[in-house]
This record gives sequence, structure tokens and C-alpha cells, in this order.
Amino acid sequence: MASDSRADNAAIRSPRAVVTRLISRLSRAIFGVCAVAVGLIGLFVGAGTTGDSATVFLIVGLASLLVGFVTISRLPRPPESDEPIERQTESAENTDSAADRTETDTNTADRHRQRAD
Repeated sequence: MASDSRADNAAIRSPRAVVTRLISRLSRAIFGVCAVAVGLIGLFVGAGTTGDSATVFLIVGLASLLVGFVTISRLPRPPESDEPIERQTESAENTDSAADRTETDTNTADRHRQRAD
């Protein structure tokens, strides 16, 4: 029983970590885009008004743009490879077919053992 729960925890831990990182990055990206949108709206409103409120809108707009662009620029970028996309796809397919061959070889060996018994 204890080994089953340890195996379940190990199987769930990795996907949970991936999903947590994905949600974190997605929320930062959404925050950055919204901050840029608020900044642009502030600049447009500030450009269309007169008086002291125009200055406030322009300052808030510039600050929001700055925060949004900094947030977006700090998002992690996907790793880049020197290989063309076609070669990456081919290598992934080759890896999958090698794994399938290994699984088939293992199944064949198991069948031979069962016949011998």
C-alpha cells in the first residue's frame, strides 16, 4: 500500500510542477499585456484631456507601459535550437520508434519466457 502511494505521488509530482510553472508564466503574461493596455488607454485619455488630470493620466500611462513591458520581457523564452524544425520533428519520431522497438523486444522476450514455462 505504501509503495502504491509513493508511486502515485511520484507520478503526479512532475505534471503538477509543469502545470504550476505554466500557470505562473501565463498569469505573468496576462498581467503584462493588461498593464500595457492600461498604459495605452491612460496615454490616449491623457492626450485628449486638458489641465492637471492630463498630466496624471500621462504619468500613469507611461508607468503602466513600463511595468507591462518589463513584465513581458522577463518572461522565459523557449529554448532555441540550431536544427531546422523538420530535423527536430524527425529526431522526435526516431526516438519514439526506438522506444516502440524496445517495448516490442521486451514483449517478445516475455512471450518466449511464458512459452518455456
